[in-house]
Amino acid sequence: KSDALKQQYQIFEGTSPKNIIGGRNTTDQTTTPPDGNNSRVVLNALPSSYDFPALISSLAKIMNSNGIANSSIGGSDQSDTVDSASSPSPSPVTISLSVSGSGTYGQIQSVIKDLERSVRPFDLTTLHLQGPESSMTFSANLNTYFQPAKTLKITDKAVN
Repeated sequence: KSDALKQQYQIFEGTSPKNIIGGRNTTDQTTTPPDGNNSRVVLNALPSSYDFPALISSLAKIMNSNGIANSSIGGSDQSDTVDSASSPSPSPVTISLSVSGSGTYGQIQSVIKDLERSVRPFDLTTLHLQGPESSMTFSANLNTYFQPAKTLKITDKAVN
């Protein structure tokens, strides 16, 4: 059975140049989504700690890779107030952001598709498009999440 599990894991990691969300399949630890090997992408789907700078970097990469001009990502870094401590029954914490920029309709559509394909959940709450198809501006509000790690209570008990 362990051989079968090992074989399935190797299939999951794959040798394809693309990972499960369409990014570059690499084990380089410095890459940001959508790049990375499949196991790393899945493990980072719902981060266990609040990391606002990493979130902003990931969104900036999505915007830049789709050729969005004048891109802007807004939000409030709550690092000082958000509790990322492990707990026995953690629940997801919402992070609200705004994004905007300009590009062609196809470029903006690609940004939205990349957000949809992202293994990290993004809920698009509002989207505003303006201008002709060849030169549009857009603004959107979205939510994403992180969930603090779960702790296990391990106790010792004497058995007589």
